[in-house]
This record gives sequence, C-alpha cells and structure tokens, in this order.
Amino acid sequence: MTVAPRIAIDAMGGDTGPAAMISGASRALRKDSALQFTFYGDEQQVEAEIATHKNLIGRCQIVHSPEAIAATEKPSQAIRRARTTSMGMTINAVKDDQADAALSGGNTGALMAMSKLALRTMPGIDRPALAALLPTLGETDVVMLDLGANTECDAQNLVQFAVMGSAYARTALDVSNPRVKLLNIGTEELKGTDELKDAAALLREADYLPFRFDGRAAESTSWSPTDSPEISHSRPQKGRRASLPTCCDARSKARCGRRLDLPCRSPRLTC
Repeated sequence: MTVAPRIAIDAMGGDTGPAAMISGASRALRKDSALQFTFYGDEQQVEAEIATHKNLIGRCQIVHSPEAIAATEKPSQAIRRARTTSMGMTINAVKDDQADAALSGGNTGALMAMSKLALRTMPGIDRPALAALLPTLGETDVVMLDLGANTECDAQNLVQFAVMGSAYARTALDVSNPRVKLLNIGTEELKGTDELKDAAALLREADYLPFRFDGRAAESTSWSPTDSPEISHSRPQKGRRASLPTCCDARSKARCGRRLDLPCRSPRLTC
C-alpha cells in the first residue's frame, strides 16, 4: 500500500501569511488528490483560512506555533528560535519523519540556514542550491541553479549543482537524459575563470553520469529546449582545485537513497 505524501507547510511564510500558502495547498490538492498537509502557524488564522477552501477540510492538520520568522530577520538570529517558529517547526517535521517535504515562502536566508543545520546535505553535496523553472518555447522548462543560495562557489560546487539540477529534471520533468550547460560570459573555452574552466573539464570527463554536458552558454544565448537543458550557474570562487563529489561507502549509499544519482569516483557506481 502506497503511503500518501505529507507536505509540511510554514503557513506564516510569505508576504501575505496564511492566505497564499493555504490557497497554494488547495490548488495542489486539486491537481494531486493523494497529497496531505500539515500547516504550522497561528492556529486561529490558519483555521479561518482553511474554512474558505473546502477541499482541504479533513485532508490537513494544524500545529500551532507561537512565533514566525520575519522577512528582515538575520539567519543567525532565526536559527536560535527555530524550535518555536513556524518555519523551524516545518523543517523539523521532515527531520523527525513526520513529513516528506517542507515548504515555506518566508525568509530565504533563514530557510536555507535552518534546513542545512537540521537536515544536512546528502553525501557528496557541500552546499544546498536554489533552483527555478524557466519557461521555454519548447515542451519542457529549463532548470536553473544556483539562484542566490551561495554568493561564491568553486568548481566542485558547480559540478554538484549540475548533478542536483539534472536529478531534478529527471524526477520533476521526466527528462531521462538532461542536457547541462554552464552559464558563462561567452561560449568559447578560453573565456571564464579558472574555477569555471575546471568545472567544465570535470563535467566533460564525467560521461558515466546520467546527463549530457553541452559546454557553456553565454548570457545572451537562446537555447533549444530539446531534452530540457539545465543551466548550472554561480559566481566561482578563487582558490581550490576541484574533484568529482564522492559518496562512497555502502552505508552512505543507503542513506542517500539513490535519489540524486550522486557521482562516485568509480565509473560503475552512482548513488
């Protein structure tokens, strides 16, 4: 028997509070009737908003949280209040296996900091990334990352973003063999920083991974959306040379659940 996925939602996140978050959950439920939700926030406000969305009644739970994270709050301050805030309780629901995913429209910096502290990253991934779907003229969207979670990245971070972006394309867009590009100041190999050149070399050599590296794209380039190209982009950081991320013992493979197809140094292993 398949267990219905449960989504933990920070009802107080976002500019309009519970209204937008609960409306979004109602819309999602109309598209996928198997979903279940747990809302974290001010109980009275959440109950009043759910009453206006009849399809959510009986399909969700409410957990009262006495505090919320403000949009202007520093991540370092927000972390200290994680246990009593709607955002922190939402993230901890995933950590405690009470939910399968966490959703918040609130303070992005606080969300990233709390998530990395509570949930950690998977083996082989150093930093989380923010991704977005960009529309194209073709049948599929483009997955673009990182969009602000990291101000500086080295070559290995860029390779890891490519792995995560292509995994998302396979899962969410049903693209079996995504195309990966690095966003650069030009398409020529001589252009770009040393870190970006290192990342391109690593991706070019990783032909055993379940995506196709298709070089670099300039900022003014238009892409053909065939097979949904993914663009990995961030500001490279001067310094470290890179190597492919590793996952590499049996215990780590079991923990990561083979969800992201993280590359191992052995060409025969993916996890």
